[in-house]
Amino acid sequence: MNTYLFSYQYQGVRYSLDIPAESRGEAEERLKVMPWGRCDGTLIARIPAVSGGWLPAVVCAVRNWFMGRVLEGRSDQ
Repeated sequence: MNTYLFSYQYQGVRYSLDIPAESRGEAEERLKVMPWGRCDGTLIARIPAVSGGWLPAVVCAVRNWFMGRVLEGRSDQ
């Protein structure tokens, strides 16, 4: 899989995004469906899972547990 880079302008500022895909055509097709996408949150960090061993899994598990509790409005029991 390759990462294809796309750029666009918004209010006079140039932004970019990357789309993983098997081909440029697939990346362009993925770009076409972006208007139907949704925002899932804010990127906190990029941690390579392959080279990171068990640490990225632990970090993600703790963050997901914490965010789940915050979003559900739970307090410590």
